[in-house]
Order: sequence, then structure tokens, then C-alpha cells
Amino acid sequence: MVRNGFPTGGLFNVLATRTFGSYYQPLDRKDPYSQKYSVNLQVSPRSGTALEVGFTGQRALAFGTLSQANNPMPGPGAVQDRRPFPNVGAFLAYLPINDSNYNGLEITFRQQEFHGLALQSAFTFSKSLGYTAGTDGGVLTDPYNFRYDYGLQNYDFRKRWVSSWIYRIPSPQGLPGVVRHVLNNWQTSGLVTLQGGFPFSVGVTGNVINNGGSTRADVLRDPNLPGDQQTRERWFDTGAFGVPANFAQGNQGKNLLRTPGLAQVDFAVQKSVPITEGKKLTFRMEAANLFNRVQLGAPSATLGGTNFGVIRSLQAGPRNIQMALRFDF
Repeated sequence: MVRNGFPTGGLFNVLATRTFGSYYQPLDRKDPYSQKYSVNLQVSPRSGTALEVGFTGQRALAFGTLSQANNPMPGPGAVQDRRPFPNVGAFLAYLPINDSNYNGLEITFRQQEFHGLALQSAFTFSKSLGYTAGTDGGVLTDPYNFRYDYGLQNYDFRKRWVSSWIYRIPSPQGLPGVVRHVLNNWQTSGLVTLQGGFPFSVGVTGNVINNGGSTRADVLRDPNLPGDQQTRERWFDTGAFGVPANFAQGNQGKNLLRTPGLAQVDFAVQKSVPITEGKKLTFRMEAANLFNRVQLGAPSATLGGTNFGVIRSLQAGPRNIQMALRFDF
């Protein structure tokens, strides 16, 4: 039996070590499947203009995730001696329980070119719940309480608004020929992205539960600060967390906090110069993060760690301008 370990001798000497880890998956594992449903209403108040409002939902069932299969219950003493199978090391188990669901309200506005302007704007208000991201996308925190890891998915940014446009600048009339050639055939385009922050949890340093696993910190009160009090030096209330009691999982729910959101404008301008029939020269200049906005990243989220609650990273780079010259023939 596995509880007694593997036999010794020859190649089995490796298997017989108490720290040897294997992998488990059921022989009759279920086939994962998903269910999708949606409803949309579209109206067109005038030719070339469309407004669409819709709801999209999805349930994913029986997808796989991983769990530590040979971890002991939290408690004192040597971890290896307390394992359910003490003659075998820690190993991963495949579990077909990675259910998730997504529900989203989607509002989209589209305008075909009108007086040189074409644009599209889409707003999404959504919520995604589950265990881990993707098939085998992570390892469950507590093998004795799978629901400990059920909550907001790491990619749940709740609100997202993206707008793009293209504008063909009208050609000037009544100007000298040279000036007209300089000002003709200009086009601008842009992309505006407004997005909420990603959720995250606060962990703790040290081996609090003493079973080879990890845990989240205890939460003592609402750790979210008002928007006008959030700074990169203190993004959340660091005093709202405490170290759990010895050999106990923290009481903090999954992904209780959120990182800063993203607000970015990308802009481009280009001009095409006809040379001969079928040949033209195009100049284009692009600026990512046009207004050079500081896009703060995630704060340090380990209680007892360095810079706890402090942001020392960026989720997007500074303004970046590039120019290109292209010859089409």
C-alpha cells in the first residue's frame, strides 16, 4: 500500500525515500464542460449608428485544478511524520472541481464614419468567480477546505471601458498649393482604456500552519481605504490585518483588496503622400500613454514582509513615442 511506501532495491531506492513525490489523478475523471448564454438588444437611431446592450454569462464545470494530496492537518511536530502517508513525500493531486462562473453586462456604441469621424466604445461591468485560473492553473491553498480558495478570480477587474476612434482631418480649401499639400491627407486615431484594479489577497510570512502549505492573514476590519487616502506608500489599511493563531488558517476571504486601476490614452497621427499611381509615402507617429500617466502596479501584500502595503511597481510603462516612414508600391 502507498501508506507503507515503495519497495527498495535498484531503481526503487529513489522511490523508497520518504521525500519522493508522485502525482495522483482519478481513473474515471470527468470530462469538463462549459455552458454559455447571452441576450442582446441592438438599436440603430440613424444610419451608420448602433447601440447594443447585452448580457453574457458562462459556467465552467468539472475543470481540473491541483491540490496538495499528502499534507497533514495544521499542527505541531515534524511535517513528514504527520502526513497521511508518512513514507511518501508531498505530491499533487488532480481534482475535477475547478468550477467557475462569469456574468457581464456589455454596452457597445458604434458609429461609422460621419464627417470624417468613426468611433467605437464598449463598456463592460462583470464579475468572475472560481477557484484557480485555468486548467491546472494553480494549487489550492487548503487541501482540507477547497472552498477556502473560491472567490473572485485574479483577472476580475469588474469595470472596463475601451473607446477607439479614427478622424480624417478635412482638407483645407482656398490655400496656396504648397500649403494645401502639407495639410492634406492627415488622419488621427486614438485608444482610451479605463479599467478597474485586479483583486488580491494578503498573505503572511513564516510557516504559521506548519504543514508545508500557506495561508492568508486574518482580517480585523475593512482594509479598504477611501480613494483620497490611497497612496503608493499606503494603498490599504495595513493595520487591518493580523497573524493567524498558530496552526490555524487565516479568516480573510479570497481577493479582498484591489490594485490601482488603469487609465491610459494612446494616440497616433499619420499622413499619406501620393507619389505616382499605386505608390505613396506614409509618415506615422504613435504615442503610447500619451499623457505620461503613472500607472501604479500592485502593492506588497505579505504581512511581515518588506514594504507591506507599499507600491513599488508599475503595470504599464511611461510615455513611448515612435515614428515610422513607409513606402508603398
